[in-house]
This record gives sequence, C-alpha cells and structure tokens, in this order.
Amino acid sequence: MSRSLTAFLVVVCLLGFAPTSRAQQVSAGVKAGLTSAHLPGVTDAIEVPVDEEGRWSGTAGVFVTVRLNDLVAFQPEALFVAKGATVSSSAASYSLKFDARYLEIPLFARYGRSNRP
Repeated sequence: MSRSLTAFLVVVCLLGFAPTSRAQQVSAGVKAGLTSAHLPGVTDAIEVPVDEEGRWSGTAGVFVTVRLNDLVAFQPEALFVAKGATVSSSAASYSLKFDARYLEIPLFARYGRSNRP
C-alpha cells in the first residue's frame, strides 16, 4: 500500500471516531431604518447667513449571524444607505445640494449568551 493511501485511511478512521460537535447555527434577517444627515462643516466655513436643511432618508439591508460557539458569534451585514443635505442662502443667491448613496458593510463580533430563540 502506498504512503498516501495509508495516510488517507488513517485520517478517515480518526475522523470517524472524533466526537461529534454541534453544527454552527446560522441565522439571517433583514434590517431597515432611517438616517438623518447635516453639513455642519460647510455651514461653519461660509461667512454669510445660510439655511441648512438636513435630509431624512432610508437604510435597508441584510445580515447573517454565524454562531461560532455558545458565547461568540460573527455577524456581517450589507446595508444600502442614502444621505444628503441642502444648504442655501438668499443673501448670496446660491444653493448647495449634497446627495450620497452607498453600500456599507459592517463586520460585527458578538459576545454573550442570548435568550432569544
């Protein structure tokens, strides 16, 4: 018998007698919420009086929680975020509109027990 076949059989035998561990628990879900944005740095730099209007917009995305053991879990998320604001001045007759849409990917490590199902 060749050495590679012998090593393969040894590994298969050892894995067959290894104690079974709990499978990783994976859960997924959907998130939604609101965001509010302002431009405070821009209004501080302008010397004429300005009207700043923040914008409310939505956030939506998905998440997956992978429990690594009883205490630790890993939770990556993918969130679509829209933010923006408008700055205008009647004295200088200008208007500045800021609009941003982007994908946020936060990676969370969770520690602790959960009583939720």
